Amino acid sequence: EDERFRMQVHTTMGGECIRQIEQRLGNSNFLEMAREIAFCHHERWDGDGYPVGLVGEEIPLSARIVSIADVYDALASRRVYQDAYPHEECVEIIKAESGKQFDPKLIEVFLTIHEQFRAINERFAEPHVEFVSPTQAADDDSPTGVADKLTCEQERLLTETIQQANTALGWTEQSDDTDNKNSPALS
Repeated sequence: EDERFRMQVHTTMGGECIRQIEQRLGNSNFLEMAREIAFCHHERWDGDGYPVGLVGEEIPLSARIVSIADVYDALASRRVYQDAYPHEECVEIIKAESGKQFDPKLIEVFLTIHEQFRAINERFAEPHVEFVSPTQAADDDSPTGVADKLTCEQERLLTETIQQANTALGWTEQSDDTDNKNSPALS
């Protein structure tokens, strides 16, 4: 349950970050659209999404469009927990969610341009690389020949950035403890 909450909080966190940027820089159509996307890209056409449970056209158009691209990317990209789905299967899964997760009119458009999604995915697909955490990399028993390891400097910068983001959002005190279990921290 805690993991699900942490996953869902990214929409609110992203939207709030952009709202703070707007307050500092002033309003713009670009930032307004970015905020709408951040807040609402996990809302569902049928109202079963988050963070608010918006229904149908209550969801900003920009977020409805990005939600389709986001799901396509999640399906078509290899993840630590799943292999990439073939393009045809991605299209069928998205098509099956028309009227449930997605705006049916936008799915009609998607079905006319899905080959462009394939082309973009193929162009920007990342090569298969095994990720090894800094802890595992330091372990003598870790696999050899792994292509992607964080250096000590990269790990320090990543940790510092997470702490600064958590502090800016008021979620944690800035300290060496990035594993604060009582806050929806970024770590």
